[in-house]
Formats: sequence, structure tokens, C-alpha cells
Amino acid sequence: MKRTLFLLLLVWGCKSHEEQTNEKLEAGIRQYFTDLSFREKAKFEIIELNGIHYTQVSRTHMDSVGMSLAKRYQSNFIDLVNSNANLGQSKMDLARLSGELGNGGDRDMYLRDAKKVLNEMQSYSDSLDHYKAYDSIFALRAKQGATLPKEYYHVKFFLKANLAEKNYLDSGGMYLDKNYRFVDVTNIHSIYSLK
Repeated sequence: MKRTLFLLLLVWGCKSHEEQTNEKLEAGIRQYFTDLSFREKAKFEIIELNGIHYTQVSRTHMDSVGMSLAKRYQSNFIDLVNSNANLGQSKMDLARLSGELGNGGDRDMYLRDAKKVLNEMQSYSDSLDHYKAYDSIFALRAKQGATLPKEYYHVKFFLKANLAEKNYLDSGGMYLDKNYRFVDVTNIHSIYSLK
């Protein structure tokens, strides 16, 4: 038993840092897909995972990803605010015209619709302000963190898998932290919470 353990340690010690890191990254990727398939109650089998290539990045890079995400959200909410402003104006115009034509029932209906649309517009405007604040925080953190250590991995890989009786062959990419756990860069709150 001691001899087997010694041989394993010897073999492990002979691997380069790059090989050891690739193995840990592969384990992290496999764990992510295992957890995801469990959460989604889906049958997912990794047939082959290879071609792992990674770049180490700092939180500054992650903040840049967060800024891009915040700007995308801002753009979407600006569009929603503008379209609701136009729709609200149209409803107000219809209410005014209905009132001028003496149709009080339609006028009241259009006023209620306009109020509803303007409330939605305010909600979108609040969300826009929320993402502007995130953008500012990420920009400030990026300026302050120019020399932060590279504790994250931007990983690219090739995956051959079976999902619900369908075969997939695709390339993928993800971010993992220094403990080789998945970092969700599609969720601005998870990027913000990075230390």
C-alpha cells in the first residue's frame, strides 16, 4: 500500500504544472456539468473533454466582463424605456382624442393604459439606474485593481457529450475561480461579488 501511494506521488510529481492545472480544470468543468445536469434533472454524459486551453485572469478582467454585461443591460433598458415612453404618449394622445370626441369611457380606458405603461417605464428606468451603478462600480474597481493577482481561469475546451439521447460535439468556454469552481459571468451579481 505504501509503495502504491509512493508511486502515485512520484507520477503526480513528474507532471508539469501545466498538466496538473489542466487536470484540475478538467475536473472543475466536469463538476460544473454534473451539478448542472443534477439541478436540471437531465441525463448528461460527457463522452470526451479535451483541447483544454486556459488563460489566467485577474478580477480586473472579470470586472471588465461585468462592465460589458452592465452596458448590454443598459442598452436593453434604454430601448424599453424609449418604447414605453412612445407607447405612453400614444395612449395619452388617444385619451385626449377620445375626450374631445365625447367618449369618456374610452378616454378613461386609455388613461389607465397610459398610467400602466408609464409605471412600467419607471420600473425599466429604475433597472437602468441599477445597471448604471454596477457599470460605475466595475469601472472604479478596474482602475483600482490594475495589479491584482490572476486568480481566475478563462477556459476553452472541446466537448463531446450526450444530452437526453442526443449527441453533441461543440467547443465551449467558461470561467473558473482559483478553486476550479464555475463563475457565472452571465449573472452580474455573481461577478460583482467576486473578491
